[in-house]
Amino acid sequence: MTKFLIISISIIFLSSCKWKCDKERQANFILKCAEAANPKSDEEGEDLVIQCEKTSRNLFCSLN
Repeated sequence: MTKFLIISISIIFLSSCKWKCDKERQANFILKCAEAANPKSDEEGEDLVIQCEKTSRNLFCSLN
């Protein structure tokens, strides 16, 4: 269920992205970032995915 949520949110962010992105590398980064997180932390899953998405944008995207 968590993986489905992460993938769904990732797709939503990537589809609404107004950046020129390497979407495959960005999506892979988001999934690996979320998997590497401590699942027992107090962070909400949504907050984690949002931060992973922001980081991936900085790494793999540029403004059009």
